[in-house]
Amino acid sequence: MDATNRTSLNTAGASFGLFTDWPLRNAINYGITILLLFTLGFFGRFLGTVKWQLERSWRLAQRNTNKDDNDYVDFREDHGESEPLSPDESIAGSEKRRHRRQFWVAGEGRNMKQDGIRALLEFARAAIAYILMLAVMTYDVGFFFSIGGSVLAGEFLLGRYSR
Repeated sequence: MDATNRTSLNTAGASFGLFTDWPLRNAINYGITILLLFTLGFFGRFLGTVKWQLERSWRLAQRNTNKDDNDYVDFREDHGESEPLSPDESIAGSEKRRHRRQFWVAGEGRNMKQDGIRALLEFARAAIAYILMLAVMTYDVGFFFSIGGSVLAGEFLLGRYSR
């Protein structure tokens, strides 16, 4: 590697750091690499959308399960007053103490299948992001715009599915 200043974008087509045996000296190899990086960036956005959709469906399923459990209400029982009109100071103080202890509270119980899927999807997204970061760090203009274009296309096509 030469000792030149690497703070400007490169158009010479240097070899990509992960694949040193893949020389980018001709247009075909360079075009395939650009296409691969675009596809990888779009796939990373796709995995984010899949993760969001899965979590949404799991939340809806959990909400429906809880709703089915609470459908039956016995109106014959008199439950009385749920909160007094004039709050007792000892109760208010215990409420504050109880809320103070709830700093790290899980949103839901442990589900090995869901947690495993979440972890694998997040691992794949992180691996893709690091590979793309290494590609951008070669300062190649084509790599930069290919990855930026994949983010743009991914958000344009898939963004409405992750809101």
